[in-house]
Amino acid sequence: MSEIVGLETWYYGILHADTGAGGVSTLVGDRIYTDEAPAGSAYPFVLISAQSNGIDVVSIGPHRVMVNTLYWIRVVGKGASKAALGPTYARIDTLLQAAGGVTSTIRVLMVNREQQPAIPPATVDGVRYVQLGGLYRAYVQAP
Repeated sequence: MSEIVGLETWYYGILHADTGAGGVSTLVGDRIYTDEAPAGSAYPFVLISAQSNGIDVVSIGPHRVMVNTLYWIRVVGKGASKAALGPTYARIDTLLQAAGGVTSTIRVLMVNREQQPAIPPATVDGVRYVQLGGLYRAYVQAP
């Protein structure tokens, strides 16, 4: 399995498993998607999107040490304010900042937020859409 596919699955698993009071799954249900939400999805939802190609870090010879990649992870709301999305994004950031772990397909060495993009609201057909999130750098190895 590709490290990128494994990382996206790991991100989903971390966020989806957060079911306690104020947890990501408690706040958005199963609405955690990679790349785009299905048509007609309820709001708010979480998007996990690659923002760069995975960059291979290699040692001397053919051995790949790890993959360095950047993901934009954000909560998207309809008719909401950024303040309304704040608790969900704060929980996402708490779960991911300095996180790591091992699955059967990858080893996540470290995840750190690099930026918090300031994306202005968009209005489409009189409906306001907002998003709040961060760009997270991940270092991943195949096991």
